[in-house]
Amino acid sequence: MKDVTPIAPITRSLLTFNVGPGVPDSVKTLADFVAWCRANPGKSSFGTTAAGSTTHFAGAMFAAAAGVAIQAVHYRGGAPALQDVLGGHIPASVNPISEAMPLARQGALRILAVTGSQRSKFAPDIPTMKEAGFDVVVDSWIGVFGPARMAPDHVQALSKSIETATRSPEYADALSKFGNEPDFETPDAFAARFKADIAKWGPIVKASGFVAED
Repeated sequence: MKDVTPIAPITRSLLTFNVGPGVPDSVKTLADFVAWCRANPGKSSFGTTAAGSTTHFAGAMFAAAAGVAIQAVHYRGGAPALQDVLGGHIPASVNPISEAMPLARQGALRILAVTGSQRSKFAPDIPTMKEAGFDVVVDSWIGVFGPARMAPDHVQALSKSIETATRSPEYADALSKFGNEPDFETPDAFAARFKADIAKWGPIVKASGFVAED
């Protein structure tokens, strides 16, 4: 909070929990996957886009909510994680919806749930984790920040420009191709969201045992 000045969010999206041929075709829900993990403790794992990423901690939240040990396997990006899911090398992964949806449409990947507070309009038939019985809510966002102690008039000028851009139909159309939606709120509201997310994620990161490298 001391290092940056929040200006505005620009897009929001969801994460997906996916499985592939590493689990039986009978695994169609999160509850099915949890049961499979309990029956196969040496095989239960999920791929992430990186150690310390939102996908890492969303998966850790799910494992904690399910009360089952699921090993996080870290990759350098979502594509390598999905490749190993499709190849049956790992049973599951957590990915941004933009990465998982094209493969799900092809029938190569099964998305069991999304992480958001509500279903994605791009995948209305897929339940949220909360609907599936697991208290996990992760709404991902991307935002614009400035340096610490940025001049208020500069913040407001940038905020107004960003608002104009995020309200445009062209912007919404471009984002929809990737399963994302426009997002915007005032600098004060965005700062409050940023602060709330730090408070939310702090205990989760600590409980995971993750320590960022220098």
